[in-house]
Order: sequence, then C-alpha cells, then structure tokens
Amino acid sequence: MAAPPVGRYKIGPITEKDTLVEYAMTPRHTVKTFQVGDAIQHLAPGSEESSILPDLREVLPLIKEMPVYEDDVFIIASAKTGTHWTWEIVNMLMKGTTDYEKMSKARRQLEFHYPDEFKDMPRPRVFNTHLLLHHIPKQAIEKKCKVIVVQRNPKDTVVSLFYHMKASGAFDAETTFSEFLSAWMKLETVTNHNWFYYTKKLQEMLYDQTNLPIHNVYYEDMKSNPVGEVKKIVEYLGINRADDFIHQVVDKCCFDNLKKADDTKVSALEGIPKQAFSFMYRKGEVGDWKNHFTVADNEEFDRIYNEKMNGIKFTYKYTL
Repeated sequence: MAAPPVGRYKIGPITEKDTLVEYAMTPRHTVKTFQVGDAIQHLAPGSEESSILPDLREVLPLIKEMPVYEDDVFIIASAKTGTHWTWEIVNMLMKGTTDYEKMSKARRQLEFHYPDEFKDMPRPRVFNTHLLLHHIPKQAIEKKCKVIVVQRNPKDTVVSLFYHMKASGAFDAETTFSEFLSAWMKLETVTNHNWFYYTKKLQEMLYDQTNLPIHNVYYEDMKSNPVGEVKKIVEYLGINRADDFIHQVVDKCCFDNLKKADDTKVSALEGIPKQAFSFMYRKGEVGDWKNHFTVADNEEFDRIYNEKMNGIKFTYKYTL
C-alpha cells in the first residue's frame, strides 16, 4: 500500500465490527476512541478527512510485516517515561557521533507512520513506540534486534502526563491534577493507554518470554548515574564506545541541552507547527510528584497500585 504524504492521513469509516471505547480523562471530559487489539486510537473531530496519525486498523498489520535490518533498534516505553531522552542517546551510540538527530522522535515512531515512510531512513535505524512487543515487526524478533524498554516511576509519570495533556488542549485549564489522577487510576481499558495494563505487559516481555533478550532502563537510574547506565546500554547493543565519547553523549543528552536541541529539529509531524509540541520538555525531575499529590491522593494511589500491581517485579524509585 502506497503511503500518503507524511502526517496527512484519514481515518476510515467506523463500522459495527470496530470496538469503540469512550473513557473519562477527567470528571468533565471523555475521550472517544476505537480499539485494535490492545492498541487505542483517539477519534478527533474531522479525522475522517484529515488526521495527523494513520488509521491503526491499517497500520498495525503493516508494522508486523515491516522488513527490518539486524542492526535496527526498537525502544518501547509508555508515554512520558523518557522515550525522547533514551532515543537520542541510542542514536548517538549507534552512529558513533554526538550530533543530534535532525528528525524528531515522532518522525521515527512506528505507529505514527506507514512502514513505507521508513524505507529511505539511513542505517543504523532507531525506532520508538508506545506499543508493546507483540506489535513490533515480526522480523525484529526473528533477527534478534535490540529492544530497549524504558520505565519511570508512575507518580512522576502521571504528573508529566497531566501537563502534557493539559498543554495539548485535551481538557480545560480548570481541571485539577487530583481530578486527572483519579480518572487515570480508575482507567480499566485493556490498552496501551492504561499504565497498569501496559506495565504488566512489560513484565511479561522481560521475564516470561525467552525469544528475545530485552534491556530494561529506569528513568531514575539514568538521572542518578547516567554514565553507568549508558555504559550498560553500550554493552547491550554490542558496540564499542570510548569512555570520553560516553561522557560527551551524556552531556549532550542532559535535559537542558535536549530541550534546546529540540528547537533545531524538523517539526514533530507534518502539518503541525513546532510550537504545538513545545510542551514535550517540562522539568524532567525525579520526585516532582511531591509538589502535586495531596496526602489523600498519595494514599489512594498507593492503595490502587498495591491492588492492581500485586506480583509486579519492578522496583521504582520515587526520590533520589
């Protein structure tokens, strides 16, 4: 299937065969979506005629059949957990240069494009996605491509997501963090937009399958010991990089430098002005959740987390 121009897509007609899901983002705002397996797509007004993202019903099967090279790298992460940061680091490591990628992370995000749009992408290729392992190309498993999972403590993740969604106009300015948090914790969809479901699936990826070795990165460890964590990534990738180069990569990829570099990149998605994504970098701190959670919020979060995540093997750091 020939791909349309980048960023100029249409969502096909919704039929009775499709699974429609409407969920509360806040007490006053609901989101209409359709679900394809455990992936979800928002139905924005007018998306039948013009959408910045392709139709998931079309693109997911195409991604599965997408040809890959053995040196392709795939970064899998839930939203707001450090995908941009890790993607830029891995690009520098794979290419042996501290030059920033000219293209934005979104231009290399699997579900944001038809596979044909990646055919002229220079190697080595580093992809990213908010989908789970079973949605990436089959050849990535067969060819033992490198897969890196990025995780962040859920309290800082939901704070970052709140500001991301607020800045993007997903809900009104009067919406409080506590309102957003309550809806986020109660989300029951079996989709990649549900952090609890997503994280359980990450555990299955890391511990219950043996076909593909996967490297797990914690955001907090990258903040507290960036050089040591980058050296672990280098070892996993099976490449040789000198210590001074690794230190340069760490410096170039610190939060402030990445935020400045983002202004030099090609816009995230065609047809969308750069300033529309200026909210992608906010603070990047560990422990900012303490400035947002009330005592009641924290107690309710811990209760729901313990209830939903019984048996989880991951250990998150909430402060440094």
